[in-house]
Amino acid sequence: MERIIPDQLDVQDSFDQATLQLHTERYQFAIQNGQAGNVLDIACGTGYGSYQIIQADKFLNSLVTGVDIDEEAITYAKKRYGHPSIRFVCADALLFTDQKGYDTIVSLETIEHLKDPLSFVKNLYTLLKNDAVLIVSAPVTPSTDGNPHHLTDFSPAGFKRLFEISGFTLKSELIQVQPYSLKSILYPKNKRLSQTRQHIGRYYLRHPMIFFNRIRSLLTDGFNNKYMTLALRKS
Repeated sequence: MERIIPDQLDVQDSFDQATLQLHTERYQFAIQNGQAGNVLDIACGTGYGSYQIIQADKFLNSLVTGVDIDEEAITYAKKRYGHPSIRFVCADALLFTDQKGYDTIVSLETIEHLKDPLSFVKNLYTLLKNDAVLIVSAPVTPSTDGNPHHLTDFSPAGFKRLFEISGFTLKSELIQVQPYSLKSILYPKNKRLSQTRQHIGRYYLRHPMIFFNRIRSLLTDGFNNKYMTLALRKS
């Protein structure tokens, strides 16, 4: 459900293609706002984003390190997206360290998977050089109810505040909207959608505040998932 493998997505499936477009647009935003030099793509998955970065003219003379906790994903990345200027490493994003420091760190759709987002942000801060740039994204409508892999929900204001209190200054932001329908959730034809949380009613009974957040989101945003990508500078 979480892993994007472009070569394995259904070219005829509108949801698959829309999902891929969202992800590639985030990397394009990272390319536009990042700084060339030493680049870290943390939670890089299968490596297509790291490859997208190094293909951009702006980053032709850069070095990209792609880090992911999943060994299978890193093995795939090395085979499919291997490049002389990309180094793929299997490591935990919360524990990864590198003394040389980075000019740009990219971490897309990662932080919502973590129990302690603030510790992750602090680690990213230490990995960045002074005046370096962080590109980070997350859903800013509720997602923990539908996606069993997500552990934290963010609002737009709450997501920004997490970085402000950690010593970052906002440089630019990108908002993306992905419509969905109740029918697509209840009767999913797409393989990825079929892996959403089962027995959602029981889940809401155990987590009433998440249910109220979902109702508030439906009233405010309708049947739309929203995602925020931030470009931030280390102060």
